[in-house]
Amino acid sequence: MHIFLSNQAFFQAILDLGIRTSYSYSSLITRLGVKPFDQKVVVIVIAKNEWDGHIALFDLFEECETLYKKQIDQRRIRYVCCKDVESARLNPNMEFANFILVANEDLCDAASYPELEHILPFI
Repeated sequence: MHIFLSNQAFFQAILDLGIRTSYSYSSLITRLGVKPFDQKVVVIVIAKNEWDGHIALFDLFEECETLYKKQIDQRRIRYVCCKDVESARLNPNMEFANFILVANEDLCDAASYPELEHILPFI
């Protein structure tokens, strides 16, 4: 006996299977009491002086907190400071970077980076 399905029915069956699988995994995780992995946000700062880079980044984060009226979860952020673009390119964290900030005198304010509202982990 052959069953012929349309493309729509086939894709719906795959979608339903994915939903059931996701539900099964989440049920198992809940029953086992396993806490899901809390992924870190990787921010790379490019500045000649590491201290200046951290100051620029924290100033930007303060502006984001003021602008979005939410507190940033600092524990979920990994900061990586590099001296120049070449050292950032060679840094193994570049593969995981969510945001790259080039700290210089022309540092823009938080309103210039609207994507940070979706990138930064807020509490």
